Amino acid sequence: MLPLRLPFGLPFALVGTGKQVVFANGERNSISATEERLQIEFDESGLRAFCTALAPRSGEYAIAGFDALRVLVKKTEILDHEGKVVETIG
Repeated sequence: MLPLRLPFGLPFALVGTGKQVVFANGERNSISATEERLQIEFDESGLRAFCTALAPRSGEYAIAGFDALRVLVKKTEILDHEGKVVETIG
């Protein structure tokens, strides 16, 4: 979703209970955090590096231009209304 939103000035957020991660375009690569929110801003080359580095597979990914950032992708099971696994991502 990032390449479809950020180049057009539209942020992307992952929202959980009391926490959120916001991806936004910016003039430079930067990360800021509060207890409730992590904001990651990408310049054009940083967005390309982020999208290139990540894969929809379990693993830990380093991102060029973000020395302090490591992204951990965990396996996620999608359940139906009966609690049966219908799809596994990662």
